[in-house]
Amino acid sequence: MRLAPQEQQAIHKALAALPPNHPARIALQKDADPVVLMQLVEQDDVAQALQDIWFDAYRRRLVSTQIRKP
Repeated sequence: MRLAPQEQQAIHKALAALPPNHPARIALQKDADPVVLMQLVEQDDVAQALQDIWFDAYRRRLVSTQIRKP
């Protein structure tokens, strides 16, 4: 899913709690989706933050799609 700049920044902030060589941070450098990142994170708080970011992005997309429909 395509993320807005503020959502991308939120992901970087959430993953900042992890070591630089963590698989989730490496996957982010390869433009991994937040759903993939959630699977790579062991810390509940980081996983929850990623889930919240993804849900917000999904809701934003649903709302924008509904607005465009006639």
